Amino acid sequence: MPIFLAILILVSYAGYFSRLGAIGLTGPDEPRYASIARAMERTGDWVTPRLNGTPWFEKPVLYYWAAAVSFRVFGENDFAARLPSALAALLGAIAIAWAARRFYGESAAWLALLLVPSSVVTVVFGRAATPDMLFTGTLAAAMACGVALVFDEKPNIWHRIGFGFFLGAATLAKGPAAIVLAGGSVALWAVFSRQWIRALRVAHPLAVFVCLLTAGPWYALCARRNPDFLATFLLLHNFERFLTPVFHHIQPWWFFIPILVLWILPWTAVLFALVRDAASARQSGGWLSNPAVYFACWTIFTVVFFSISKSKLPGYIAPAVPPLLLLLAAAADRMRCRNDDSSRGVAMGLGVTWLALIGVAAGWLHRQPITSPASGLPHIWYWLAVTAAAGIVIAILGSTRRITAALLMNAMTIAALLVAANLLLLPRLDSNLSARAAAKAFLAINQSPDKSLPAALGAYRLDRAWQYGLEYYLDRPLLEWKPDAGGAFLLFTSQAGCGDIQNRGLICDPVQKNSKAVWLVRVTPSAASAR
Repeated sequence: MPIFLAILILVSYAGYFSRLGAIGLTGPDEPRYASIARAMERTGDWVTPRLNGTPWFEKPVLYYWAAAVSFRVFGENDFAARLPSALAALLGAIAIAWAARRFYGESAAWLALLLVPSSVVTVVFGRAATPDMLFTGTLAAAMACGVALVFDEKPNIWHRIGFGFFLGAATLAKGPAAIVLAGGSVALWAVFSRQWIRALRVAHPLAVFVCLLTAGPWYALCARRNPDFLATFLLLHNFERFLTPVFHHIQPWWFFIPILVLWILPWTAVLFALVRDAASARQSGGWLSNPAVYFACWTIFTVVFFSISKSKLPGYIAPAVPPLLLLLAAAADRMRCRNDDSSRGVAMGLGVTWLALIGVAAGWLHRQPITSPASGLPHIWYWLAVTAAAGIVIAILGSTRRITAALLMNAMTIAALLVAANLLLLPRLDSNLSARAAAKAFLAINQSPDKSLPAALGAYRLDRAWQYGLEYYLDRPLLEWKPDAGGAFLLFTSQAGCGDIQNRGLICDPVQKNSKAVWLVRVTPSAASAR
């Protein structure tokens, strides 16, 4: 047990907290949400989210509150922006471990604590400045209280309060989808189990009151201060997003099935053990009363619900992962106890999974052109070889029926890769993935003794991810430059944008080239255009 605890602590630190600021805020979402949180912390307006001074109602307020508090405590930095998601992932892990201990025993609970920080979903969303993991973690806590409500003979008042509080928090994280997912999952369980009376326990007046008390005040205050809030948030960003492809996130109906498999890597092979156990339970009878059906309905309903949606993004089904990881932890625990040929095969499958992933990564790297940032990464082939060796070790441990050792090695492998990426890989890719380096380059130039640089600063044909990122790191909005504006300007644009400026007869003089996606350029009229 001491060895297990030591590995659990190391894996948890690596998965949740290690170098959260190793790379700058990426994509359009991270810098945008962090900007809103920073504005909330600075202005003291904790009700209306604002982006560049304009109300922004795409998401509710929980992430902004959490990040604003984090900024106030730790300063305005990338670590503070991402810390709320890391803590929410830890909350979700504790919630499912608590549920696993109640229904599957202490060892299953410890394994659940091991699986969560070493899963891809935590690496992606538990280390991102977005509301996704706050939604996932709070909903997981609510559903863990819910399983106690429906299965205990005498439900505890604290479980009712906990269900209502965490469901309200989830509603503050992403909106009414929390109530739909929780209610739909429990209703689906009631359909299978025919336990309608027990299912209605989650709608106890105390739970409903606590939920409304948690989420209601902010919704009421925001709607009172902003007359367009309900129409923008509920109609556009919830109903229209679900019912129409208004935001162009169109994917096939089966899109979330491979995404779910991806999110539980590197534990996907344990699905075979889970399916085998489910088949055995069904043959033995009485499986409908098994709490595993509750957790399965939680995952299934979430996937089906968002599969119906006209808008599909990979993060939508993050709430489906905690119950699946719980079931995988229980299946892994049963593998340890049985230690039969089937368990040996599944444990070997964990190692084979790593070898398959390395093969895919090696093939992708081999196809990259010499100019690609990925092709110049130092020691990348060395790390692929080390990871492949770890996969072979895991497979050997499984073949010798050292199941526990294989599980621990599997978790340590992804933790080691994450630490290595944070130290060696991500800092070198930062300028190609985040606007942080470009913003630092501009600030260094703007603070130099050279006063010849024009004061006007804007953006031209810049991808919105880079635009939001630059606005966050420069702490100022970047207005879109118009080619007929006249005069001299300092612009952030892309390589293609600079070419377009030159084609318009203007001089585009690159000042700083951080990547093809973002150049800092000086634009001046040419002699011909001046005449």
